[in-house]
Amino acid sequence: MFKFQHDTDKDLKFVHVFPKLDAEAAKAATAAEGGAAEASLGHEELLLYSELPIFQRMVESKTPSFSQRRRVLELLKEVKARHGRVEQKLAALEPLEEDEQRLYDTLDTEQLGEKLTLLTRQLDAMITGGKLTKGEQQLVRAQLASKLEAIEMEAATAEEAGKAKRAEKLRAGADEVRKRFEAVRSAPPYVRKPKFEAEIKAAKKKLAELEKIEKSNTVLPLAEVQKLSLKPKLLADLSAMQAERDGWFAGACE
Repeated sequence: MFKFQHDTDKDLKFVHVFPKLDAEAAKAATAAEGGAAEASLGHEELLLYSELPIFQRMVESKTPSFSQRRRVLELLKEVKARHGRVEQKLAALEPLEEDEQRLYDTLDTEQLGEKLTLLTRQLDAMITGGKLTKGEQQLVRAQLASKLEAIEMEAATAEEAGKAKRAEKLRAGADEVRKRFEAVRSAPPYVRKPKFEAEIKAAKKKLAELEKIEKSNTVLPLAEVQKLSLKPKLLADLSAMQAERDGWFAGACE
């Protein structure tokens, strides 16, 4: 927008320029800045510092498998242990490192405990609900076998020490672990249907066709050559779909 002004006293002419403000564009820019800030955080930070409802949605969307959620559980336990060591240093009046101080100031330990409880329940439900892949079944069976051996050894030690009630309680716990082991062993491996399976297949097919055009030694019609302009977007779309399909912490034990 322009506004013309003539100062007759000084015989000067002015043109004032007023920029056109697009409210929707401004909102979009603000949202993009917020998204960029979120993107600058790693997966670990997002999981650690998000509110519980957001954390739950992220876990469901970004870590669909037992292995992925188990990795999140390990991460939270590692941070909880680190926070405990920081508290010990404070109790001993020892100075904190910069990252230790930041962890102590920013971590909500109560909410961390709620996240640990939520994940533990989800993992337990995936075991009892038969949601384990072949590799995950092998991992869980090995863990249960080790746990069973440790309980039985502890029960035998309790019996030798004349602690009959404790030994009985441990034997009952061993029976529960044994039942769970058999349930995992007898369950068929879970096959998870990947996200965007058909779309990824179609994108790969189109990219293969474009690759043939690129490698062609013959003179091709202009329409065929123009198809190559689609390649950058196809590659970007394929990468985004694969990332969404795989989620976070993929490949640990599928």
